[in-house]
Amino acid sequence: MHLRRMVNGTSVMILFNPEADENYMSASFAHSHGLPVCRFGRPTDCEGALAGDPSHQVSEYVPVDGCRLKINEYKDQVSFTLTDLKKYDLFLGMRWCEDRDSVFCPKMKKLWFDFEGKRILLRGDTTPEKKNSRIDGPMTVREATREVKKGAPFFLCRLERIEREEEEKEVEKERREEVGEVEIDPRTKEEIQERKPPFCEYEKVMASPSLHPAAREILKENKELFPDEIPKLPPRRGDLDFKIELEPGARPPAKPPYRLSYTELEEMKKQLKDYVDRGFIRPSTSPFGAPAFFVKKKDGTFRMVIVYRPLNKVTVKDTFPLPRAEELMETLFGKRWFTKLDLYQFFHQLRIAMGDSYKTAFVTRWGTFEWLVMPFGVSNALPASIRLITLAMRPALGQCVIVFIDDILVYSRTLAQHVKDVKWVLDLLRANNLYVKIKKCEFFTNSTHFLGFVIDAKGIMPERLKLELIRDWPDPKDLHELQIFLGAANWVRKFVRGFALIAQPLTKALKKGMKFK
Repeated sequence: MHLRRMVNGTSVMILFNPEADENYMSASFAHSHGLPVCRFGRPTDCEGALAGDPSHQVSEYVPVDGCRLKINEYKDQVSFTLTDLKKYDLFLGMRWCEDRDSVFCPKMKKLWFDFEGKRILLRGDTTPEKKNSRIDGPMTVREATREVKKGAPFFLCRLERIEREEEEKEVEKERREEVGEVEIDPRTKEEIQERKPPFCEYEKVMASPSLHPAAREILKENKELFPDEIPKLPPRRGDLDFKIELEPGARPPAKPPYRLSYTELEEMKKQLKDYVDRGFIRPSTSPFGAPAFFVKKKDGTFRMVIVYRPLNKVTVKDTFPLPRAEELMETLFGKRWFTKLDLYQFFHQLRIAMGDSYKTAFVTRWGTFEWLVMPFGVSNALPASIRLITLAMRPALGQCVIVFIDDILVYSRTLAQHVKDVKWVLDLLRANNLYVKIKKCEFFTNSTHFLGFVIDAKGIMPERLKLELIRDWPDPKDLHELQIFLGAANWVRKFVRGFALIAQPLTKALKKGMKFK
């Protein structure tokens, strides 16, 4: 989609193409208008700003704080890579579209995005291009006026040099449109955030006679942390937002949608509408595409599974370490009061980093959608989750709380101290905009199960089911099965005196040259 704008009295041709990665500016335009130009540390490969352009290297760019783009009431700071754009002056690609959560409809030549609470609609030039038309090049004010009278679409645009200033507040975009049978309503961001979730599970817990009186008082003060669903789109958290970094040269993996039964199609339609209404997904034109299917859960409901394996294969792995359950347990000896919290759909409480949503695209019968929150099934989801909850709970870690992914355990020696500790942890959750699934929580207990262990004032021991699983393990038939058994048995080695001596005959069988019998 292309359109024309005015830049300091000069007609400027802008091209929007969400399939391209970068934003480009004509090098001659930048130099002739005195815009600040910086050089890359070394030349960067450029596959061509436009289709058909040869691959070449670029070495200059206009920094993000070097110029301001104004289109009608929209204004923003944009970084541009300098190259030869032929008849175009500015080229806005996937980076611009993703950073502003825009939705592009090529057939209608329309681009939607939100700005300061308003929905902005840009209409592209629908008139056919002519090779020698005056509208393709610079023109005087008189010539421009004449073209407007003829019906040519013109828009006011200013591009001015500015000094470095604080970045403008990010604007979010939840595009709503009708896709097939899935009705997506065109509500604003504010309307989505005003969606009031029910608190049915909270009311059930509060009505329970077994709830400790101290816990009841704390829950009254923190009701908003225990909704039945995540009430709004999570906030941006900077470097903690979920990033998807692809291996160099990786191609966008894309597959057609799976064939689903009538029941599954109805469930797909229902879940798509729910996710769109909550602002978690949006329609997409991404070249990526993962198919989806459904798994029936024990309670009879369906869980949507998106096959991200091809994407995961080309994703650079996150090396953030996972905590060791045994080390976490060491801080619990001698503690008498416990409160266990379970974060509600924790993966969906993380935002996708700006510019990465299109990589999460999944294909359905009603078109392609992409995630604004972290979906299930993507590589690096666990490290990203643990990083967020670790930083959120950092002030209390090792003092009164341990965390493992979406599980939080608050522990204390005395009841009075436990009241203070639980309030502290809930305050940290509120400060980080995290929500809790109350029906999976335990409040003010003297014994609890956590990460496969039973914990009480007497100490820590493995759960009975875990021990029975190891006790009733079938005899290994080969070295591979023996390795699996030893790995499982190693989980309880701290609770078995002389474990190494007992397991010695089995570990010797793993040595090279030993024959398995």
